[in-house]
Amino acid sequence: MSYLVFDIETYKSDRAEEYFEQKDFPADARLKDPEKIEADIAKKRASAMERAALSPITGRVTCIGASVDGNYRFFSHIDERVLLEDFATFIEGKIIHYYVSKNGYDFDIPFLRVRYMANKLPMPIWLQPLSRGKHIDIKNYFGRGAMGINGPSLKDLEFVLDIRRDGEKDALQCFDWWENGDIESLEKYNEQDVRSTESIYLMVERP
Repeated sequence: MSYLVFDIETYKSDRAEEYFEQKDFPADARLKDPEKIEADIAKKRASAMERAALSPITGRVTCIGASVDGNYRFFSHIDERVLLEDFATFIEGKIIHYYVSKNGYDFDIPFLRVRYMANKLPMPIWLQPLSRGKHIDIKNYFGRGAMGINGPSLKDLEFVLDIRRDGEKDALQCFDWWENGDIESLEKYNEQDVRSTESIYLMVERP
């Protein structure tokens, strides 16, 4: 059975500031001084901007890494529409039985769906809800018991498997790399995420 392991990296979109400018941020009800109220609202707006990359409404995809049966590919472009079209073209026509991710159900898949819509692009068949049976989220292998409501992180599982990364795993660095045009570091980080996810999938599903 052929598989594709994928992982996305994101950044705030060009329209994030526009979104938060029109969004209502209620001030702390205990505040009465107009200046303090304004400062509280500004603080909340700034905090929301810091998290903009984590929402498909205010974020965008900067790159997608994928491994098809062990063959890694990387997609990145300054124009998100071109990136999403390139990735869709890459998958189109391939016989893939399973699409594998870590936290894909809650993050990668819904993020991609919104961004395809935002770019007025056709929704790839594999992202459509009826294709849900083809998706494997390795997070679901481990339950929500002693390892917390979200299960073990990829970093936790890398520790168990003694997978050594070249450098620290810190997703926030991806924002800096994108801002500075350091696509090589971004790709290297993404590939490590994809390879770790792939290793876990193969150990559990394909002994």
